Amino acid sequence: MLKVAVRGPYTAEQGSAARRLAFKIMRFSASSLAAPLFEKLLARFVNQAFAAPLVRGDLDFLEGRRLAVELEDCGVRWVFTLRSGRLYVLSQQSLAEASIRACTAEFIMLAMRRVDADTLFFQQRLAINGDVALGLALKNFLDALDLDELPWPAKLTLHAGDRLLSDPQRGSG
Repeated sequence: MLKVAVRGPYTAEQGSAARRLAFKIMRFSASSLAAPLFEKLLARFVNQAFAAPLVRGDLDFLEGRRLAVELEDCGVRWVFTLRSGRLYVLSQQSLAEASIRACTAEFIMLAMRRVDADTLFFQQRLAINGDVALGLALKNFLDALDLDELPWPAKLTLHAGDRLLSDPQRGSG
């Protein structure tokens, strides 16, 4: 179970409402009605967020491959692939060669460099299934990613998620 607390100028009640709203949005994004639109928006977002690495070819390991990212606590799953230098989000039901699964808090902590993937893996808070080499290629890409080169919408998204998670509760997952 994800335990979250709020930092900043919010009351506990406002923070709880923000978390509930965020999870409802995530779950709605997985619904059959909203999924196609959300997948297009997500593809646009990740292509903008990773524009520089895409140009450099840092994500070429994903060319023609399918990698699933699963947020356990939200019940959502996205399958990503790379075609001709562009990231695409495939249907949730698409088969993936590898999958990476964790709770939202763990993915945010990874992105913000508050914990490394190996630690989460050995604590059984992060799972990689299927083609482990593909999962490790993604891990190495993320480890080498310069957060300063991310565009402001990606940085804003990461910081907003980070604000909803307090340090003491991150450790308890």
